[in-house]
Amino acid sequence: TGGAVRLATMDYARRMVGGTLTGYHGHTPDATLKIVELDRATRTKRAALGLAAWWAAAASAVFIPVAHFALVPGFLGFGVYSAVRRLRTASVTLGVHGTCPDCETEQDFEVSERWTESDALACGTCRRSLRFRSD
Repeated sequence: TGGAVRLATMDYARRMVGGTLTGYHGHTPDATLKIVELDRATRTKRAALGLAAWWAAAASAVFIPVAHFALVPGFLGFGVYSAVRRLRTASVTLGVHGTCPDCETEQDFEVSERWTESDALACGTCRRSLRFRSD
């Protein structure tokens, strides 16, 4: 989530989506999904940084005896995969803020950058699985 933290502090178009959290109990408290919309220039910069990072790892792996036969091509290939994936990512999910319906703790729920509504959330306090439903 380090990349998501950097995106949260930068000045990009942010979008908030209202919804509810569902858990094991009957009530469904309100929640907010935070999303950052990425323009073409930002996506290109993220892709270039990802490619550079993996290719730097490939360059440093050249000096590892025997293992470099697998590591260098792997890092080079994953660098290309990472760059293409970042170019195609038009929006990044920063997180969900709400109250857990089971333990009633208000918190920011951590999610991956490519999180979707079909993915489950985990409460940081009671560790139960929750679902976010948009309005």
